Amino acid sequence: MRAANSNVIPPPVISESDSGTTRLGWLLSMALVAGFAVLYLFNPVEHSFYPVCQFYKLTHLYCPGCGSLRALHQLTHGHVGAAFLSNPLLTISIPILAWIGIRKLLRLPTHSATQSVFQSRAPWLVLLVVIVFGILRNLPFAAFAWMSP
Repeated sequence: MRAANSNVIPPPVISESDSGTTRLGWLLSMALVAGFAVLYLFNPVEHSFYPVCQFYKLTHLYCPGCGSLRALHQLTHGHVGAAFLSNPLLTISIPILAWIGIRKLLRLPTHSATQSVFQSRAPWLVLLVVIVFGILRNLPFAAFAWMSP
């Protein structure tokens, strides 16, 4: 009879759901690359097939996402300054989201205490930042003019 060794870690088991998740990941990656190719080739300022912001159309106020397509177009061409002028929040968010995504893909270890606190408050913090940005970019003061697209 073998004694159970608690220090032995069993090998990972690949199930059907893992292969489905991998397939979905590849499809999303290909769609993302295709979307960036379209943004690279066709400037949103010059082509009318891009969607129009319905919030701006109804209220004539800039939503937090206004200027995002222009910013992404500028980023695909390497113009970070022009992208920042189109949508500062998106331009600042991309490196942060890339860092989070890479950590998740590589499954890098995190500190469990900070991770649980961050995960519970992160959605509320993101929502607060987006709402404050949306309000500030519509204020009629010169100090906030740089936020509008």
